[in-house]
Amino acid sequence: MAQMSIEQIYSGGKYSVISAAVEEYMRDGRHPEYDERTWIDLLIVKHALIVADKMKTEGDSVSGLIDDESPSSYAEYVRWNENDIN
Repeated sequence: MAQMSIEQIYSGGKYSVISAAVEEYMRDGRHPEYDERTWIDLLIVKHALIVADKMKTEGDSVSGLIDDESPSSYAEYVRWNENDIN
């Protein structure tokens, strides 16, 4: 069980989200529906989710995260436009 910073998770060591995303991009290329930046962003999200699952399985955690507001308080800042949901 280890505590890691966001930087360690994304840039190196045990998980390295960015390296995994770039490796997949270089190996498989870009999906034709998306521009290059969007595709790389999607790969980063994909690999971040994979790492989150691995971290949960291995009991690792993120150090330095401080969230002193309850999740319900975020709702007052988020406004959904019903036209945004398809």
